[in-house]
Amino acid sequence: MAVAPITRDLDLPPSQGVWVLNAYALSFAAFLLVAGRLADMFKVRILFILGLTGLGSLCLVTSFIENKYGFFVLRGISGLFGALIIPSA
Repeated sequence: MAVAPITRDLDLPPSQGVWVLNAYALSFAAFLLVAGRLADMFKVRILFILGLTGLGSLCLVTSFIENKYGFFVLRGISGLFGALIIPSA
């Protein structure tokens, strides 16, 4: 539902509109195994708090960005922090 307004606001062609979702999903999936290993090595609570605060702050920053490349980079980094939440939940 949000892909159409985001692509319109960032002036993205339809071929790049799929990267609005894929930037997060790709980095989330790529970092999920590493996050699981980090959860085994360190305290689970620390990783959960780090992932939650990182994801929340990056989502807030991403909502104000107007550059399409910065948007994709921040969505990718958000996926990394999102992956930290899953093994510790």
